[in-house]
Amino acid sequence: MDNRFWFEEESDDFPFYNNKPQKVSIGQWFVILLFPFLGFLVLTKVYIPFLSLYMNELVSGIILLIFSLLGLRLTVKQDWKLLFRKIHRKDILLVVGYVIGAIIVASVIGGVIELLSGSLTDNPTAIKAGDHNAWRTYLQLRFQEVFQLLGEEFLAIIPFLALLHLCTVRFGLNRKTGVVIGWVLSSIIFGLLHLPTYDWNWIQCIFVIGGSRLILTLPYVQTKNLWVSYFVHYFYDMLIFTVAFLS
Repeated sequence: MDNRFWFEEESDDFPFYNNKPQKVSIGQWFVILLFPFLGFLVLTKVYIPFLSLYMNELVSGIILLIFSLLGLRLTVKQDWKLLFRKIHRKDILLVVGYVIGAIIVASVIGGVIELLSGSLTDNPTAIKAGDHNAWRTYLQLRFQEVFQLLGEEFLAIIPFLALLHLCTVRFGLNRKTGVVIGWVLSSIIFGLLHLPTYDWNWIQCIFVIGGSRLILTLPYVQTKNLWVSYFVHYFYDMLIFTVAFLS
């Protein structure tokens, strides 16, 4: 049975899940997963009194990224770099296509939820062009997201790889099944992490955020390059917030 999806390179594979290029123990997987989630707790729960709100958010986003990289550095050493690859011209087209796909999926799911159950919760960081210091705030948030969204990619891709390892190596499932299970469950987890942001609207977090995350994770599945999924995520968020800002 072919264990590759049609859009994957035949000779290419994800790192770490199948103990290649090195064996990753259960304890190491725990550390790899723990650190980005500790960074996420800092992002959502820690406030430094002598810094402005914006500086708190910027520092927290950087801490999330540093923690995510630190967990990998402590366990797989220099092999953490295998998550990142060189960007090619064809990847630019992939980024554009996946950004459009994520917007379509989020819009359709959001529209269905609004039709069936009422309104969706607005993101509290969304601002309007007419707000006080709007353009400065808008540009500050886009700069902050350069760091935060790269950290958030680890919150999606690391659980995906861990679940893929669990399904294939621990439970003996085939690779395709493991990829699908890891893809879906890691997207749901990512959506649930947004519960505090969206006023605990679990339907929105699971179906809108988690649904769009399904599309945001696919470029990593296809390219095995976290840079590609990161750029899709960044430009997807930028487009969503820009439309909200100008509307």
